[in-house]
Amino acid sequence: MDKYNSYFTYYLATTAPMLIKAIYVSLILLLPIHIAWGAEPSETPEPEGDNTQQSSEKIAKDALEKLQANQVQVNNKQSELKEIDNKINNLSQKHESASNEAELAVEQLGYISNKLDTAQLQYDQTLLSVIVVGEDIKAYGKEIDKLRSDIIDTRQQLREVMRTLYQQEQSSFLDVLLGSVNLGTLMNERRTYRSLQQKALEHVNKLKEREENVTKYIFELSQQEDQLQQLKELQAYQQADLTAQKTVKKDFLSLKQSEQSQYAREITEAKQARAEIEKQIFSLNNVGIELELNDAFTAARFAGSLTGVRPALLLGIVKIETNVGETLGSGKFPDDMHPASRDAFLRLTQTLQLDPYNTPISRRPSSYKGWGGAIGPGQFLPDTWERLVPRISSLMHKPTPNPFELTDALVAISIMMADRGATQPAKEVEAISRYLAGPNWQYHLWYSARVLAVAAEYEKEGLK
Repeated sequence: MDKYNSYFTYYLATTAPMLIKAIYVSLILLLPIHIAWGAEPSETPEPEGDNTQQSSEKIAKDALEKLQANQVQVNNKQSELKEIDNKINNLSQKHESASNEAELAVEQLGYISNKLDTAQLQYDQTLLSVIVVGEDIKAYGKEIDKLRSDIIDTRQQLREVMRTLYQQEQSSFLDVLLGSVNLGTLMNERRTYRSLQQKALEHVNKLKEREENVTKYIFELSQQEDQLQQLKELQAYQQADLTAQKTVKKDFLSLKQSEQSQYAREITEAKQARAEIEKQIFSLNNVGIELELNDAFTAARFAGSLTGVRPALLLGIVKIETNVGETLGSGKFPDDMHPASRDAFLRLTQTLQLDPYNTPISRRPSSYKGWGGAIGPGQFLPDTWERLVPRISSLMHKPTPNPFELTDALVAISIMMADRGATQPAKEVEAISRYLAGPNWQYHLWYSARVLAVAAEYEKEGLK
């Protein structure tokens, strides 16, 4: 009996504590996974066939190749526009004469026609970008489905190992009590037990890694969906811009030659900004903001001072962003907001003590498939704003940043622009285009041209 007692004491001193530790660690590590994923789906998503995947990849590749070719045409058109603009400026400085007016009118017509062609190419770029980003979204979705399937398989393997561990522990404990094992057998069982413990921990680590990868891909997916939403909004905006430019050409042709020679060539938003500057106001009509120009300049200078991004650039971005469409501020929660953003919006409105059902959000578009739900002058989606809040709060020393306040929105834009390299003048064009189109930025330089044109008007007024 003393021999059995010594076996039992040895078992309790070595094997049992390891079992308790393994179960404890496993439970601690598995708890977040259980919370994150909840009940297991009844069916594992079936992977699509190779043909579908190859077809999807071909669509994305073809669209990207067209984008690249399209960009070459845009660059050529922009070079032509620059040359024509120089000719127009030179002609405008010469003494007016009938021949001079005629030549100037011809050049201006060429400028308008080229500008119209460029706008069409830029619109085509957006359409192609929608395809590319859409295919990226599909790829992220497939990767998430695959990881979730792997998580289910790994969980099952972990259950089997834990079940074997339990059975091993029970049989070893019973053998010791009954005295049916010798020390050698017990040591072998202990080695087997350790091996099972190691497998259990390996499965737990795999689950943690895959859970982290799913979280990462879900974040990337949300970023791509935000980008797709913005591209679709811009698509509608560019369509309206194309129509307007066709009208400009028609109106120009209806003018007399003397009137044609005096035709002004300005980007619409820059002209609007100049008109407001002359009135010393700053307005974002679609989100209900109108204030003294100096107050807007003060807010932009403050936001720029926190990150090093040029203040005029920040004000230019917010001006262009709120000019994109007519859906801003006219939507209703929850109908116009994507389900994935609703919880973040409810948390935000609760923090700000706002009624979510009467808080202005962008309206869901009617001309294409998509969602509204963007908020404030910066037109952030609630979950995007929520991710930025800790950084905004830290920079502003403000516990509760408010996306509906211009200063807070400008700080958020400033953070995002700084992340994209806008603190360096040489990288401003890329940073602005990345703000719109992410990795496809080089195909949307028209957007940065519009922002920079507006920023130049503010800079002329002394916003440095």
